[in-house]
Amino acid sequence: MNIEKLLESFMIQRVGPAQLPANFEDLIRKKLNDESVFKRFLLDGQANASMIVLMTATTTLVCNLFYRRTLLLYEGAFVTYIINTGVASFMNITAQVAHFQPKIIRGDYDCELCCGLKGAFTQVMLGYALPNILCFASTCAVSQKFGIQALPSMLSREHMNTFWRPRLLSVARKTRPLLLMQAVFGAALALKQHQIVEEVTRKVTREEYQETVTRIINELAF
Repeated sequence: MNIEKLLESFMIQRVGPAQLPANFEDLIRKKLNDESVFKRFLLDGQANASMIVLMTATTTLVCNLFYRRTLLLYEGAFVTYIINTGVASFMNITAQVAHFQPKIIRGDYDCELCCGLKGAFTQVMLGYALPNILCFASTCAVSQKFGIQALPSMLSREHMNTFWRPRLLSVARKTRPLLLMQAVFGAALALKQHQIVEEVTRKVTREEYQETVTRIINELAF
């Protein structure tokens, strides 16, 4: 019971029992009100945002630490930690909660495997690749600003092979577990969401479906 209350504290209810669903996404969310707390938690936007922030922030903080160490940067901690984490988390939440998850709820993905692969790819790109790019770019910028060391040009093949390549490969090797973690998390979350939506969709009655279609048509008519 305590676990259910904890999960509910992270959730928001978009469609109440007395509200009429305006579209198929609202219809599925309304039917979710009859499901268990765990199922509602996995499809709740606020709960998903919390999980995505946790995963993205973890990767960003660790990657930022490795980039700062490899370039011997000790200044500008606020910029390279706080801002990078905030930007990466915001972009990941926006892409997944506002765009990817609604597609799962609407049933845009017929193939469960494709949905899982899409979830893994999205989380890897926004939860791993994006934080790496932000951390690397900000670390180089701050290092140049404080004049700690003169960073060689990345356009030079000699500098790329002697300076940049060993350092970037070192960070890549150290962060491989984070890459795997993000891929597994993204795939598992998307697969579970797809399975729950499939289960809930089977419980939609013909009358509920027809009422929703009629309501959509009437709204389009006006």
